[in-house]
Amino acid sequence: MPTFLHVVELPQRCFLREVLLWAAFQRLPIAEPVLDNEVRETAIINNYCVRSELHGDFLSVSECRRAGLPLHPLIKLDLELCLRFEPDRVDARLNELGVTSEEIDLGAEDAWQPHYCDQAVDAWQPHYDRAMEYFQSQIFLALRDGRLKATGRLLGEAKLSDALAIMEERGPKVQPTNIPGDFWSLRGIDFGNSAACIGGQLYCFITCGLDEVMALFPGDRQPVGDVERVGDSFVLQNVTERPRAVASRGRPSLPWDSFHVEIASLLREGDLSEKKEATIQYFQEWFQRREGIEVSRSAIGQKLTPYYDRFLKRQKI
Repeated sequence: MPTFLHVVELPQRCFLREVLLWAAFQRLPIAEPVLDNEVRETAIINNYCVRSELHGDFLSVSECRRAGLPLHPLIKLDLELCLRFEPDRVDARLNELGVTSEEIDLGAEDAWQPHYCDQAVDAWQPHYDRAMEYFQSQIFLALRDGRLKATGRLLGEAKLSDALAIMEERGPKVQPTNIPGDFWSLRGIDFGNSAACIGGQLYCFITCGLDEVMALFPGDRQPVGDVERVGDSFVLQNVTERPRAVASRGRPSLPWDSFHVEIASLLREGDLSEKKEATIQYFQEWFQRREGIEVSRSAIGQKLTPYYDRFLKRQKI
């Protein structure tokens, strides 16, 4: 069967965090429209996709492999949930994720202990930090010597923890400005939050031009066969090695991965409400509190349907 490649819209600028993910993993930044603007340029501050935790966009199996990292603990948790609630689908899920049973130890009781997930991620994080050091230093050098130019919103002597509140108050008054090359210090860069606090000056929502990023960090390119265009998709023919399928990441503009992880936690603890409407309300408040964004009831309800069909209805039977 041929592999269909779908056209996506790329942003003109990408967050500093996205620069790191592209340089390290070739994770492509995707444009995220908000109303009539793009999420990186809009003045609607609550809709900025700057997240403080890796949980929201945890690394896929293929990304971990390319970086020589152990598999992300949430991949194991995904499979543990499948083993517990849908054991007949474990082999299919392993195949979807591109993992073999020899690579991951399933059925361990510790996966259901309180705080297992947080502890596992904390143990995995140093591996990620070491793998990122090289790419962070390369990005820093490019920023420092002016090969990579960046803009950010200067908040003076504010703390990063106060940045969102300040932006809420000042809004469009805090416009992006060019960041001079001599500002940069590697220790002061917070890649995870696309921010930098150096010499008492804080820049937040730092972005770089995508063209410059792609030119400086082109990534490893490998020819894979012939490509034909069909409508707005591309068909990849004559593939010598079958690509491994990875879990769907959902709509790029919303953090569905962290949503699914939260559902997994509720299922594990037995806290998922039997009333779907109550769960929709819970997640509307959860998105607002955690990400500062508003998500429609219909979008959340659609994502919840498979869980209620598979787990809640089964329990009633």
